Amino acid sequence: MRTVRLVNPDGSVTELRRYDATGRDLHIDGPLSNILLNYRPEGFIADRIFPVVPVGKQSDLYFEFTQADLWRIPDTKRAPMTAAKRVDLNVASATFFCKNYALATGISIEDAINADEVLNLRENKSRFILDLLNLDWENRVATLVVNTSNVGTFATVGSTWNDRTNANPIDNIDTAIERVRDVTGYKPNRAVFGWKAWKDFRRNSNVRQLVFPAAGGGAGPGLVTTQHVSQLFDIEEVMVGGIMRNTAAEGLAMSLADIWGPHVLLYYSPGRPSKETPAYGYSFRWARPGIPNLAVEDIGFDKVLKADLMEVGFYQDEKIVAKNLATILASVTTG
Repeated sequence: MRTVRLVNPDGSVTELRRYDATGRDLHIDGPLSNILLNYRPEGFIADRIFPVVPVGKQSDLYFEFTQADLWRIPDTKRAPMTAAKRVDLNVASATFFCKNYALATGISIEDAINADEVLNLRENKSRFILDLLNLDWENRVATLVVNTSNVGTFATVGSTWNDRTNANPIDNIDTAIERVRDVTGYKPNRAVFGWKAWKDFRRNSNVRQLVFPAAGGGAGPGLVTTQHVSQLFDIEEVMVGGIMRNTAAEGLAMSLADIWGPHVLLYYSPGRPSKETPAYGYSFRWARPGIPNLAVEDIGFDKVLKADLMEVGFYQDEKIVAKNLATILASVTTG
């Protein structure tokens, strides 16, 4: 580390700390990293769908047990003086590879001198690149799970949910839940509604009538909440994917689009990593001392850019572990 002394026009002196580093021998900014770890941008749900699993190697194997062997009931009767029936468990393996996701930004000498609070500027810029990393993570997971080839089953609906009188989303979801249970023996315990799907679901007359029954058979006042959906379908967690992304190229007018689309994902997951319980998917995170894990790294002073650079990154692989534990109701609404 070295300190650069800058003389301001008024004669005062500003000291800037610079970190000279080579390779990955970089300084981790502890206070800023703690801020990022405690800072959760509103609305991101990727880490709740694919819980983070810390791993010790960037690439490795994980084991997959054959469910058919686990749930098949063998003949357990044994005749006198005979050996017990021998059974075995088939085990397969799959691989993960944690890619490096990172973004960098910087504070120019001009901004460092003229900003009222350099620390706040560093904090805001660190949060800026963290938000972009989270947005990219959210988009990767959404793109992965709404792909009908990455779930065990999928279906469309007879009447799209924007027809809030004739559509019957309760039957649609009930049927989807049964599809997963019939194939795997596990009942989906989590749901993700895309924003447009959620908008029409919570205003549907059949849903509202069930949640808010009124005299005469109609629906009483009120809008359905995620807590109501959890109770209706006995689902532990109901999430709404409301994050949007700008699809326009740099320099063009902003054009926003929903990341999660007009779909509903139903899946089974223990909620946190478990070796004993299957899950739809996990985020394998290479996290160990010396490996960046959403920490702020001071890259150092760039003499060409005349700026103090910082970086935030992590190594991760979002992986579907058991696709049969999930189903998609695709394009349930339009408009």
